[in-house]
Amino acid sequence: MKPTFDDIINATFLGNSEQLIQYKQKNADFLEINHHGDSLLDSIVGELVMNKKPYRYQIIKLLIELGANPNQVSNDGFHAILAPIFQEDHEMIKVFLEGGFNPNILIEDEYDTPLGIAIAEYCYNTFYWIEKLVPPISELEHNNTDSLIAYLDYHANQNNIARPKHIILLREYGAKTLKDLNKTSS
Repeated sequence: MKPTFDDIINATFLGNSEQLIQYKQKNADFLEINHHGDSLLDSIVGELVMNKKPYRYQIIKLLIELGANPNQVSNDGFHAILAPIFQEDHEMIKVFLEGGFNPNILIEDEYDTPLGIAIAEYCYNTFYWIEKLVPPISELEHNNTDSLIAYLDYHANQNNIARPKHIILLREYGAKTLKDLNKTSS
């Protein structure tokens, strides 16, 4: 019998890589969308990231190797990359990027790119609360993505707060903001 979406989910939550490999041999569909309209990775990644499961990186890497598409979008426009972005999970983002994730995909649910979302979330979650300590973002920094990332990194170091490693990683893989993409297309 062909393994179901729920079979794959259950094996993943248990970190059972051997079972997932067996499911692949039984022609499991790692691109299936469930009855809620969620992709396999979208259904799994958030839970693994938020609960900091120790096997989360290895199991998602395996799912991608077995055929799960890191670029697949759920029917509602939501994307599995958002959970690691919101959690600033540098390593999970790296698993996606190394697995073939397109860092310039437009995430319709947010109407932005992963980098744009990561910058907005980081600024809000980190700098919004310490705005008295950090000088305002200049026009140059606001209009130049690399300058903005350097600004964020510098002030994170100066104020002894978490550096934007996930943002720097996305940029290293060629990620652009929606503004950057619009500049190159015009």
